[in-house]
Amino acid sequence: MKEESLEIFVHDSGRPQVVTARLDETLKEVLARLGVLPGADQFVFIGEAVEALDHPDADSDVHEAANIELTLEQLELRKHKHVHTLTIHRVEVTVYFNGHHKRSFSPAATIATVTEWAKKRSHVDPSAGADLVLALKPSGKQPRPEEHLGELLEPGTHSLEFDLVREVTPQGWQT
Repeated sequence: MKEESLEIFVHDSGRPQVVTARLDETLKEVLARLGVLPGADQFVFIGEAVEALDHPDADSDVHEAANIELTLEQLELRKHKHVHTLTIHRVEVTVYFNGHHKRSFSPAATIATVTEWAKKRSHVDPSAGADLVLALKPSGKQPRPEEHLGELLEPGTHSLEFDLVREVTPQGWQT
């Protein structure tokens, strides 16, 4: 009988690693094999937190850290696919747009989710705000929608600041 396996994305630092693992393996076994077991003050998250879209006025996500003693099947990694490790518990995010808005997010939240939250929290009409994107302060860099907050943190930090700005699409030169 063939053991069932799947590919998962393990985010630790930099680009995620694609790993093939068996469904009956514990997450701890997979992380140990990769050398990314969390330390005492580090956490592992499964999937993405999207509570901010349903509850934009809440102060924090409720996305809890995973129990790495459970198997990949128990953690439903076939559905979630992404594991975020060696990370802090929450990322403090401030978005500036007609004032500022703050929220604590799971480090597994994507820029797309934070952008949609910021638009909802700022009461931006969806059609009028279609071209609004997040730009990191102070650099102005616009992270990709699929990037996770935990990937943007500098070592030792736990907060990010963004401006909600109109996306600039470079136009071709005219001569």
